[in-house]
Amino acid sequence: MRAGFADMASAMNRELKLFFFVVAAKIVLLAAVLLVFGESRLIWSDSATYIAIGRNIFEGHGFSTTDTDRVIFTPNSIRTPLYPFIVGLFETYIPHGLVVVSFLQAVAAGFIALLVYKLGLLFFSPKWALLTALAVSFEPLISSIHILILPETFLVLFLLIFIFFFLRYFTEQYAKNLYISAVALALAVYVKPVALYLFFVPCIFLLFQKRGVVKMFLFLVILFVLLAPWMARNKAVVGTFDMTTDDTGNLCGWEMVGILAAKYRIDSSDFTTLYALPEYATAKSKCTSTVFALTMFLTEYPSHFLKTSILSAAALLTNDGYSGAFFKKPPDQQTKIHHNYLTPAVFTNTDWRAKISAAAGELTVVELAVVIAGKVFWTFIAIMSVFGAMRLVFIEKSSLAVFLLLVVLYFITVTVTSTGFGVGARLRYPIDPLLLLFAVYRLRNIQSLRAYGGYSQKT
Repeated sequence: MRAGFADMASAMNRELKLFFFVVAAKIVLLAAVLLVFGESRLIWSDSATYIAIGRNIFEGHGFSTTDTDRVIFTPNSIRTPLYPFIVGLFETYIPHGLVVVSFLQAVAAGFIALLVYKLGLLFFSPKWALLTALAVSFEPLISSIHILILPETFLVLFLLIFIFFFLRYFTEQYAKNLYISAVALALAVYVKPVALYLFFVPCIFLLFQKRGVVKMFLFLVILFVLLAPWMARNKAVVGTFDMTTDDTGNLCGWEMVGILAAKYRIDSSDFTTLYALPEYATAKSKCTSTVFALTMFLTEYPSHFLKTSILSAAALLTNDGYSGAFFKKPPDQQTKIHHNYLTPAVFTNTDWRAKISAAAGELTVVELAVVIAGKVFWTFIAIMSVFGAMRLVFIEKSSLAVFLLLVVLYFITVTVTSTGFGVGARLRYPIDPLLLLFAVYRLRNIQSLRAYGGYSQKT
């Protein structure tokens, strides 16, 4: 018994050290960024949108966006409210509120590392679990996301809480774990609606359990009771119970443009040329809902939809994100038209060689080396994660791994089919912890094979 208590105390001590180390490192990084670049460096990509909505909330204009003159305020039904509310709360009432938000995200990064470590312990030893947690915490783009004013850090935190407690319920059968997982999934949806349809994955698992229909019903009731207020708000404001009205917008925008670009081998960022196609107007008129959009893609553009999806998935899994996050050039120094010239999407262009050369020419030798290293790293992780997942699912017969794999496939499918060639490394971040977990598992198997002449299996 004493040995058991000692082991438990040692494990808790290890977890606390990991948590505080990651938080401390993130705070040091945040301080360095503020000291060198200033607070404005925390704003990137669509940070300004979240800040603007947050300000409008606390200035009495509701959850809305506005024009540059701040005269007309339009209710926003694209974003979900949790992250704009957090940003607006601190930005309105606390000096340097954006720094406070970044600090909270640094703390969230510590909890993310802790959850990844705990998930890793389900599949391998503490040493390998720690390696996975550190990789998730300190990959360069992930580290930058942790301090930028972007919702992904909180999204990943709630997703991992959902995953962790659902797996605990699956193995221990304590109802409270199921309820916590449902609450966490609802919070993830309130951060970003991309997580909305993820409820299908736990429902599939619950159906195969004893009294599975009842358990699935309870899970869905908790989830949709929590989501109901925002659904009712959208119904009152824009006439639909949808959590977001952006589903069709992405499909009929980014995805459709990507398909037409693949069909005619036009630069997918050359919107002027693509919008001028007579076929674009025809397709746009048919693109009135998610079901109609997907039906049109599958029946009228099957080969180009497949081509776009394959290239988009390859871009999602191998994109480093460094050129946009760290080495972005001023407009007058960019190759025009410039989008994804250093990802697989460029191969839809007839002049792909020239575009790759021109895009690479924007970077210095050191910058290009960093970008290439990032692409090599994530390509390696993608390959290793495939082999790791296959071993866990088909050889180890791990039901827990099947659940994680379905979560990964869900995000890949939703991202690829909704954003086309607009995918980027930031959109991969929700599944980065799981990809790294599968990849590390595979590396652990390789290490065991070399050390002992065979695979060691965790029993």
